[in-house]
Amino acid sequence: MLIRLSHTLNRGGPAFGRVSDLSLDQRASIARGDSHHGFMMHIYNHDGTHLDAPYHFNIEGRRVADLDVNELVFERPQVIDTPKSEAALITPDDLEPYADAISQCDLLMLRTGYCRIRASDPHKYSYECPCIAPATSRLIIEDYSNIRAVAIDAVSVGSPAFPEETVETHRILTGHRDYSRRYVLIFEDVNMDFDLSGIRRVFAMPLFIEQIDGSPCTMIAEL
Repeated sequence: MLIRLSHTLNRGGPAFGRVSDLSLDQRASIARGDSHHGFMMHIYNHDGTHLDAPYHFNIEGRRVADLDVNELVFERPQVIDTPKSEAALITPDDLEPYADAISQCDLLMLRTGYCRIRASDPHKYSYECPCIAPATSRLIIEDYSNIRAVAIDAVSVGSPAFPEETVETHRILTGHRDYSRRYVLIFEDVNMDFDLSGIRRVFAMPLFIEQIDGSPCTMIAEL
C-alpha cells in the first residue's frame, strides 16, 4: 500500500512565516479553443512539502540537481512521536527514549502532531511551529551516522518563533563549515497524519532544477 505524504500545493497555503503566493497562469484552455490545457506556475521553492538540499544554508553544500536518485529512497524509515504545541523546541530528551530505533534508521521522521492544524489554522501553523533545537541537530549529526535525512510534520525544522535556533539548526543539518561537515537531507511540511506503524520504505522525488537549494517534493510511503 502506498500513501502520499506530500500536501497539495495551493495559493494561500501555509509557508515559513508567510502564506504561499503560488500563482497559476493558464496559457492554454480547451474552453478558449485550444487543443489542450496548459499552465505557467510561479512558486517559491520552499513552499509546501519540500526538500532542503545542503546548499540551502551551506554555500559549499550540494544543490538539488547534484543529488543522486538513490539518495532519495529510504529503506529504514522510522517515525518518532515528539508531541509539540506551538513555539516549542524538540530537544534531545524527546529522542532519548527511542535511541535504539533511531540508531537503525536512515530517515528520521519527527511527528509532532502539528500538521493537524495546517488546514484549520494556517497562520499559526506558519508562524508558531515547533523547532528542532540546535542541540538535537548536533545529536543527530554526531551520534547517528546512519541517518541520511530528517523529515518533520511542521512547516520547517526551524520556526519564526526561534529565529536564532532556526539558523543554527539548519546550518548544523546542512553541514556548514562552522559545525561538522556531515549533512543530512531535510524534508519539511510532510504530512504524517496517518497510521504509519507499518511503514517500510519512503520515496522522495523533488523537481530537479539547476542551481536551486531546495525543491517542492513528492513523498510516498510504502506500508
